[in-house]
Amino acid sequence: MKTLGKFAALLTIATTLVFISACGGNPAGAGVNAANAGKPFEEKKIEGNELKFSNDGSTLNFTAAKVSLTHKGGFKKFSGTVTTDKDGKEVVGISAEIEMDSVWTDDPAKTNEKLTNHLKTADFFDVPKFPKANFVATSITKDGDKYKVDGNFTLHGEKKGITFPANISVKDGEVTAKAKFKINRREFNINYPGAPNDLISDEVVIELDIKAKK
Repeated sequence: MKTLGKFAALLTIATTLVFISACGGNPAGAGVNAANAGKPFEEKKIEGNELKFSNDGSTLNFTAAKVSLTHKGGFKKFSGTVTTDKDGKEVVGISAEIEMDSVWTDDPAKTNEKLTNHLKTADFFDVPKFPKANFVATSITKDGDKYKVDGNFTLHGEKKGITFPANISVKDGEVTAKAKFKINRREFNINYPGAPNDLISDEVVIELDIKAKK
């Protein structure tokens, strides 16, 4: 019985690891850019009309799974800029910064404190050492009825080039951008020590809904 109890405890600890991700196409296929081998894309200065967004009106959430359970989570504090061309018709740039200490799990109104606090430690996000994550788009191109977004995502001190599809709309001087994609936590050097690391999915689904305006 003690052995079973220890194994159950390991499974509980393992659930925390699946929340390690924050910003990268749909759950079936995007994330670290395979053709680019995850190497950061070249960043260039983008000029145009800047619109702002933040957690006030936008959401940045994630879903993660282990062998027997799925959890939701997200971030309560983030902000960024959407840049449109000079005519204000097309989005040419997106950047975002995430406050890692604002992570929540299970319920944003009543977060799982034990799990959330563990995520902030050196076992996972290591918030004291890496207090922020950020994303900078380097290319936004039309791809069928959606857009393909290339950019650099920095998480846990690791900067990777990622690619994902997004629905983007520009209307009445405001921009909405929605995307649902996955990243692999291991590619950002997030590995929980020991056996629990193999009991959870490497992939975490990210879901964002941005509303930007002047």
